[in-house]
Amino acid sequence: MKKQIILLFLFCVFVLGGRVSAADTQEHAFDETSFQEILHKEKGRPLIVNFWSYDCVPCLAEMAEFDHFTQQHDDVKLTLVSTDPWDQMKRIRRTLAKYGPQRFESWVFAHAFVEKIRFSVDRKWRGQLPRTYLVDPDGTRHSLTGAVDGDRLDQWYKGFSK
Repeated sequence: MKKQIILLFLFCVFVLGGRVSAADTQEHAFDETSFQEILHKEKGRPLIVNFWSYDCVPCLAEMAEFDHFTQQHDDVKLTLVSTDPWDQMKRIRRTLAKYGPQRFESWVFAHAFVEKIRFSVDRKWRGQLPRTYLVDPDGTRHSLTGAVDGDRLDQWYKGFSK
C-alpha cells in the first residue's frame, strides 16, 4: 500500500508538475494597457519595443541585430512582444530559445481581439510585422515597419546620445 501511494505521488508530480500555467511563465500578458505601462516603466531610458511572430521570417532575422546591438549598448532595454496567441506559448518559447537575444523582456498578446491591442499601441498600425518602436530617453517614439538593421539602430542611438 505504501508503495502504491508513493507511486501515485510521483505520478502526480510528473504529470501535474509538468503543466505550465500563465502565472508560471516569464512572459507577460500584453493587453490594451501594456504598451503605456512599458513606456512609463522605462521612462528616461532608451527602449526598443519589437512586435514579432514565430511565422514571420524577417522578425526572426532581425533578432540577431537586436542581440548584437543590445550587447554593445547595455543601457538600451529590449522588449519583445509576440503577436501570436497565448495558447501557442510552447512554440513561442522554442522560437525565442532558438532566435531570441540574450537580454530581453518578453510579452505575448493576451487575447484574440488583436485589433484592439494594436489600436492601443498605434492607431495607424494594421498588423504588419515586424513592427518596431524605438523610444528615445525623452519619450520620442520612432515607429518602423519591416526588419530593422544595425545601421538604423546605430543611427537612432547616435541621435540622442550626443
